[in-house]
Amino acid sequence: DQSCYPLDEVSSRSGAVRYADECPLFPPLPAPDSGNYLPDWMGHLRKRIPGFGSLSVLDLSLPGTHDSLTYDLSLRLSEGSVDNHALAGMILHMFDESTDGTDFLRRSSITQKLNVTEQLSNGVRFLDLRMMYEHDKKEWYSLHFFQSNQPIQNYFKSIRNWIDAHPSEIIILLITRHGDVRATGDTAYPRVSADVKRKLWLDFLDIFGSVLIDVTLSAVNTTSINDLIERNHRVIPYVGDYETTTGLSSRALDAVLVENYWIEAGVTDQPATQNKRIDALCPVRPRREAAKARSGFFLLSIATSADVKRTSDAAQIALLQAKRGDDRAKIAALTRRCAKSYNIPGMDDWCPSSLLDGSQLTSYYNQFLFEHVLKSAIADSPLSSSACGFPNAFYGDALDVDGTVRTGTQTLFGGPPPIGAKTEHYLERYGYVHSVLAYNVLIGCNHEVVDGVCKEVMDEIQNKRRLYPLKIWEETRLGRITDWP
Repeated sequence: DQSCYPLDEVSSRSGAVRYADECPLFPPLPAPDSGNYLPDWMGHLRKRIPGFGSLSVLDLSLPGTHDSLTYDLSLRLSEGSVDNHALAGMILHMFDESTDGTDFLRRSSITQKLNVTEQLSNGVRFLDLRMMYEHDKKEWYSLHFFQSNQPIQNYFKSIRNWIDAHPSEIIILLITRHGDVRATGDTAYPRVSADVKRKLWLDFLDIFGSVLIDVTLSAVNTTSINDLIERNHRVIPYVGDYETTTGLSSRALDAVLVENYWIEAGVTDQPATQNKRIDALCPVRPRREAAKARSGFFLLSIATSADVKRTSDAAQIALLQAKRGDDRAKIAALTRRCAKSYNIPGMDDWCPSSLLDGSQLTSYYNQFLFEHVLKSAIADSPLSSSACGFPNAFYGDALDVDGTVRTGTQTLFGGPPPIGAKTEHYLERYGYVHSVLAYNVLIGCNHEVVDGVCKEVMDEIQNKRRLYPLKIWEETRLGRITDWP
């Protein structure tokens, strides 16, 4: 019996799932749709649009995920989270043996619920793979504060199996510890020797070898998609601490070539965050051209992060609720302080209790960015130096089925929605991947989408977008507002 039950029922049910964040995706994945081309969208566009295959992969914009492997975190802290151990110590000190603080921390670390092959089959073509060598186990694991349940090679194998099953597709991997593309030596991987890093690279070559790019044959900035497919150079890794890890291998590129554009404040200063992202994308051409010239790419984060103070407030609330004492006044005060720190008008008595809660709130406001930039790109002349456009890749949280992101109030792992949440908006989603595909059609058709096959393909994708349009509603208490920022 692997059903999910409230925590207070678990002791009476043998074999029940212990934690809410271990529950399966909610609602479950639907049965495969024969009309769904997201698993093979590159091949679909190559077949439909003349000239699409002559583009380089750096001419496209790729939908991606942030901390792509966090759907499978254990409850064991990673050595690679050493820079966050002060937060961990503070929070774990609040809890005692009767209440489990480690799972609260894990809920503050999970950014995805779909597994890596489900992400790829829902249109993702950029993966943010983070890892660390765990000395006690003498193996590499993925991490986001906690270790993954499995060694990193198992996830590599899942990706390889998927790429073998989808011969028309190309993916880009960013391989680091914490997304710092410039980190080297102990800054990149503390206390990990060059020999251990090189062994990981040999394992990577053994798993991916025949499908990896070889930059001596296929320059990533000039080789066409058609040629990459023909040569089977369909996995393009950008590797942190590149020289030490790969020995300057031609089967990878240096992560330092990636411009990783991240805005720390995120949804907690949404007006400034939105303006900065629009400024980065309008115009986008100078940034993209500079990145392409160096065989790099412009990566834009649309993710959120856990702030120490807000996480501490949420932890104290969770602890007081678990103890079920008469601390309603203290819970209310902590909730108000946490809610106010988001700086969203009217959001004053809800403190997101997991990172996915915050990620789904972030996705609600990301809709506006996508709609604004895509509509501007469609209206602009392709020759305009001020034209808006998308980056080489996005990476964000809370990916949902059909290439969407969850914007509603019920978390992807199916935990109870916030008290008082409107049932009709629990499961709202926005068409993330199809919005990126619409931009790729625009690029593949040189902005000429008013007639012929390009119009047909654009109309098809716009129809898909209409299934999951920008949807806003007034639920101010939970941070969803119709006329802000």
